[in-house]
Amino acid sequence: MGGALPFTGLRVLDLSWFAAGPVCAKVLADYGATVVRVESLARLDSLRVNNPIPEGYEGYNGSGYFNNFNSNKLSLQVDLGHPAGLDLARRLGRWAEVLVENFAPGVLHRWGLDYETLSRENPGIIVVSAPACGSEGPRREYRGFGFGIKAIAGLSWLTGNPSRKPVGPPGAFPDFVINAGQALVGVITALRARERTGRGCLIELAQYESTVCVTGPAIAAASLGVPRRGRMMNGSPWACPHGIYPVRGADRWLALTVTTDTEWAALGRVAFGEPWAADPSFATLLGRKRHEDDLERAIAAWTGRHEGEALAAALQEAGVPAHVANTNRDLLDDDPHLQARGYYRTLVHEELGPCRYDGAPFRLEGVAHGPFRAAPLLGGDTDTVLRDLLGIGEDEIEALHASGALQ
Repeated sequence: MGGALPFTGLRVLDLSWFAAGPVCAKVLADYGATVVRVESLARLDSLRVNNPIPEGYEGYNGSGYFNNFNSNKLSLQVDLGHPAGLDLARRLGRWAEVLVENFAPGVLHRWGLDYETLSRENPGIIVVSAPACGSEGPRREYRGFGFGIKAIAGLSWLTGNPSRKPVGPPGAFPDFVINAGQALVGVITALRARERTGRGCLIELAQYESTVCVTGPAIAAASLGVPRRGRMMNGSPWACPHGIYPVRGADRWLALTVTTDTEWAALGRVAFGEPWAADPSFATLLGRKRHEDDLERAIAAWTGRHEGEALAAALQEAGVPAHVANTNRDLLDDDPHLQARGYYRTLVHEELGPCRYDGAPFRLEGVAHGPFRAAPLLGGDTDTVLRDLLGIGEDEIEALHASGALQ
């Protein structure tokens, strides 16, 4: 574990906000890229003041969310509404090989930071533009984050309790998982293409369209005229039982699913002696679905008499997909898989001290990936970026500070 990181030397300008863009740029940074995150007090990224924040902390550097999404990056504080600040951003556009942004359509064009403008002087640049609903079409003016995107993409309608209003998966789910991952794959693909052609490209990742990708079965069913299924809570049309069941302890739960009759037979062996385990009416998926409510109640009564970890181990050993439902504390301190992979990293933040950070979502053989550096303080690398990356002299840096462009 010590080979060269695959993105070593890659220069990335991160103009994105909140999560989808920053998480994509974080993975690039964790695998060696030099990532400059542009920020300003004139329009502060709201994630910097978003919980969780340590009790009693005051300032702009305490958000666990922000810090986790911005490890290994350099923070350049510059006001893009100031002429000198905008000029600096354009100079960074000539320095960068990859630019990541998720502003509304037209913003980069007005600043002269769009792909068409930058590629005239920097033909190798790759621009990742991630507007909420794309740059064209009837929804181009829509704004928002993953909370709204999961609704217009259909996730909220498909997820949750049918007796309640559709609220969808927890949080801004598309930001953290779907759109950040799609953007990363786009960057890697564009870098491979640039190796052959010498030219960059524009990647438009309409977050709404990207999120629709995970609703594939529902889209296919609708196109074939299959009746709409709606929200099923933890249920599944292809599995039964399929859910989260109580186990011993306060608010402790077990997830398990049975997708085949073979798995059902294995579950029956673990639950030997339970009447439902030997009931022939449950032997097939069709039979189990026909009596699903009764079966769910019976399994919940059975699991509730067992310790979660021991029952999960017995089910896994028998070939039944099952796992305890981990809390945040379980994941941080007790999950053997994450510990074996060294997933969480403890890094020393300049103001908060030692903090736990997410590692990369994948590992490459022979490569000791990051994060290696805690998230930056707001503007904490401004002079370093100007001096070492853009080659600006001390006199000009002092003049920029005095002009108000670096706030």
